[in-house]
Amino acid sequence: MRCWRWFSDARVDPAPSDLWSHVHRSIALTCGLAATVTTVGSAAGGATPPDIAVGVEAWIEARAWIDALRVPERDADSLALPGVAAAGVVLRLDGNVVARGQEQAFDALAERANGVLRAAVGRALADFATHASASWPEELRAALGPRLTLELDLAGAPIPLAGSTYPAMAAQIELGAEAIALRRGERWWVALPGRLLAANLAGDASRTLRSLAQEADLPPLEPRELAGLDSVAFYRVPTLRLVQPAPGATPVEAIRGEPAVPLAAIDAGTVGMLADALLTHLEASRFDEASEASGAAPDQGTTPNPGWSKALGLRGDYDPLADRHRPMVAGPLEQSLAILALVRLANVDRDLRPRALALAGSLLDALAEVDAVEEPIESAPEALAVVAMAAALDPEAVQGPAARALADRARTTVLEFIADPRRPEAVSESFATAAAGRQAIVAAAAAAIAASESGPDAAAMLTRARSLVQSAWTASEGSSRVGLLPWLAIANQLAGGGIPPEEARAFRASLLARQIAAETEQGDPIPLDLLGGFDLTAAARPEADARSIVPATGLAIFLADPDITVLDGSEHSRRDLRAAATAARRSVRFLRQLTYLPPTPAMDQAAMRAAGGVRAAPWDLRMRILDQVMAIWLLAESMGAGVP
Repeated sequence: MRCWRWFSDARVDPAPSDLWSHVHRSIALTCGLAATVTTVGSAAGGATPPDIAVGVEAWIEARAWIDALRVPERDADSLALPGVAAAGVVLRLDGNVVARGQEQAFDALAERANGVLRAAVGRALADFATHASASWPEELRAALGPRLTLELDLAGAPIPLAGSTYPAMAAQIELGAEAIALRRGERWWVALPGRLLAANLAGDASRTLRSLAQEADLPPLEPRELAGLDSVAFYRVPTLRLVQPAPGATPVEAIRGEPAVPLAAIDAGTVGMLADALLTHLEASRFDEASEASGAAPDQGTTPNPGWSKALGLRGDYDPLADRHRPMVAGPLEQSLAILALVRLANVDRDLRPRALALAGSLLDALAEVDAVEEPIESAPEALAVVAMAAALDPEAVQGPAARALADRARTTVLEFIADPRRPEAVSESFATAAAGRQAIVAAAAAAIAASESGPDAAAMLTRARSLVQSAWTASEGSSRVGLLPWLAIANQLAGGGIPPEEARAFRASLLARQIAAETEQGDPIPLDLLGGFDLTAAARPEADARSIVPATGLAIFLADPDITVLDGSEHSRRDLRAAATAARRSVRFLRQLTYLPPTPAMDQAAMRAAGGVRAAPWDLRMRILDQVMAIWLLAESMGAGVP
């Protein structure tokens, strides 16, 4: 299992003689966190995870056993764990998962609750001794205990899931925050969040339900067909998660994998810090001369052509658990979008400008040279329009003759589309299924070209760009408009119009109503790690993932557009500005939640490659290259709008 590290600003390294002061600090810190965190991931209907005070005591007890690599014999003073029906332990060494253990007492809560922690830790230590440390000399193995980090799950009382199908039941589960259980007769099977998150399986609750059914030896039928068989029933279980960021660190309560980032922590420096981290991550995702000189192939089992690193640009989506990129090379659209996002960043951040332009230039050079293992830019002609837009916004990104030739060809493509937008070969439909997608991206490129030139041709091009913006806005609606929002917004901004301002403000208001805030309309609490994301699904519980970056980018552009965010001194305009600015700040908070920032420099290669990257969701460790690129674009537009 590859590395996934947790982060925290709180860290202590206690000496053995200072154990009890360390314990008191742990209690103070964790109970302080409890005041703000324990209510956020709980189940409806009054059901809650085990109490935080119980969890702290359990964590301290388990930590002592793990330090000693031994669970002592049970005695009369054994720890009581009221309200705990199951316990799960995940142990990591240098960030890698090295052992797991769990125990449940759903079938005899009163008689066995006090033993679930002991059994779970005992199983984890046995797993560690059998597999991870079996080959270590005894004297080294004995010293490993304090180096292990502990993640502890404590599950409460199970809550029945209603529904006749697995997807219907899965929609009721808080992904990665609740345990999932199955009862068949008097026997129980349970999947705790820690194990699901460590294996990156928490995002598919339906799959977990089916897996539990398979473990219980049930036939492959839907729940409605299983209900009469041995009294089969499925449950979700509110769970308290305590994780240790590093050896010697105090535990923190986590929603899913990490503590929730408070909105109050998002200040003027957060946007710049995230931009720097993401830029570093993107730089590390590029094929480079060093990789070629070392003889390393782009991916396992691939033999590149000589000089491959100069032509490939960015690697594809990254899986930290497998420490592998799939696909090996990012597609031409992702590469061109990266160039555009970097140019936008260079336009607003003087400090990051040299690095952003250098990376954009190298990616443009790579797009101009096609290797046998990658797709040519002609396979995604819409990428040519993105390249034309980036080159017009900042000519310094075009550095070499090959890049100049590509930029000229891209500009010609846009001009041809402007002259005759009915030509389908000019810009393909793969950018968006509707014609509005083609119009939006070409309108943005045309507006950028016109804004960089002067004379009657430029004026005519701006007029045509505005017409395309208005046509694309009118042709799109609902989710398709949400997906096109960054292009529609930036085309409108660069062209100086096209979207009726009152319609833009109404659409913004409707979209802000879908941004996850403090609670639902029914007054139910919302998990704090989702705040600022956009609920774009039809799930029974609010969900938000990296797809929220797309509408957030468009809204940041709207915020900086004076025709849409009017500053006329009226109370209405001030209220509108406050709402839009607060929403933009929440979006940065959610992006910060998704961004992996390691706590220490001591990490394995997978963690180094993941550093600064944006996860697909709070419960999904994968890092899609498109999410990284869109995140940089969001941060650039946030800077331009003065967020926060």
